[in-house]
Amino acid sequence: MRSEVKLRGARGHREALPWIAVGALVLTAILAALTLQLHVFTVESPSMGTTAPVGSLVVTSGRASIEPADIITFRPVEESASTYTHRVVSVDPEGITTQGDLNATPDPWRVPADQVVGRAIAVIPGLGYALKVLAFTIIGAVLVVVTTHSVRSDRMRRCLRLDGVAIALAVAIAIVKPVTGFRVLAVTGGRATQADVVSTSVLPITVRPHMDSGALNLTYGQTGELVSHAERGLITLQAALHLPWFGWVALAAACLTPAVVAIAYVRSLRREPLEGRS
Repeated sequence: MRSEVKLRGARGHREALPWIAVGALVLTAILAALTLQLHVFTVESPSMGTTAPVGSLVVTSGRASIEPADIITFRPVEESASTYTHRVVSVDPEGITTQGDLNATPDPWRVPADQVVGRAIAVIPGLGYALKVLAFTIIGAVLVVVTTHSVRSDRMRRCLRLDGVAIALAVAIAIVKPVTGFRVLAVTGGRATQADVVSTSVLPITVRPHMDSGALNLTYGQTGELVSHAERGLITLQAALHLPWFGWVALAAACLTPAVVAIAYVRSLRREPLEGRS
């Protein structure tokens, strides 16, 4: 009896270790955020180009000193709900002059020191996209679990939930649009129409005018110019993935992963004993 009690106690301690480690990491992150005055933002505009493309996650510290060439997050006017992440051009007693890497001129304001949220200490491209997809997927998964709770068959309930989570992930990707995205920065007309384009896709893409021969290959956050000879100064652009053969293989494998997992899961259910099923 004593050895059994000791064995159970040791097993309980081992099972608790991962939760203790997770709790310690969370506590450390909270203490670091409070000490360094950390803030996290997702980039929504392409003004910083490849430095901080749309969908990047920016981590700023309010304790860091600010110098020219630093990237800062700020509110341009007092009590403004909008935040910008731009590069510092100069610092003087009148305020801080900022400019986006893709902008031709500095911003039309001087940022007071008290309007600066913090200096960027980390810029992680694509992570903002990933967190948004994860948030939408979790919401979808919760809805799937709730709506399938009344299904009596244990096997059917599990299969429905697995399919529902896969559909929620696909819908989340469609909403967030982390691939084949681009934005038009400017359009100029004349004998030909020229469009300045920036990629907001985490994967390489090709952008081309509709019914025209020109094409532009862009990577994440990269910009380029497209010229169209369409009549009346109109230009219609379309984008598609531009991957090497191994990139298409990796993408196909990623797309097929949910189906493979579903098939393996269904086969494992067939091997389960009938006892305990409802």
